[in-house]
Amino acid sequence: MKRTFRHLITYITLKNLYSRQNTGLQSDGLAVAIQQLTVQQLKQRLEENDNLFILDVREPWEYQICALSGSTLIPMGIVPLRFKELDQGKTIVVVCHHGIRSYQVARFLSGQGFDKLFNLQGGIDAWARQIDSTMETY
Repeated sequence: MKRTFRHLITYITLKNLYSRQNTGLQSDGLAVAIQQLTVQQLKQRLEENDNLFILDVREPWEYQICALSGSTLIPMGIVPLRFKELDQGKTIVVVCHHGIRSYQVARFLSGQGFDKLFNLQGGIDAWARQIDSTMETY
């Protein structure tokens, strides 16, 4: 029962994020392209101490299983309520399980004026499989 409710909340959130006023659409109606960052590129940038803000948009139960060190959890459904807390001057890497929710959140943030955005291609799952084999997967 709890899972079904969570799925309904996620569906409603996705539907709201897809609305024309909230997504990263230009005035001509074309979608804004979101830059993709591979897990290898993220690893390199982290090793170089690049000043990245890692925004994890998964649910708390997912974050408890595994998370990138130093990441900040703001679940996708809460982002529209809390995006003003984010620093538009920082480079933000948006992360989820496989890179789909994070892409939608990055598009939303782009529509709110954020321009230093990356979506982690393949999400935390790709990180666990390609970079940190000791990380739990689900």
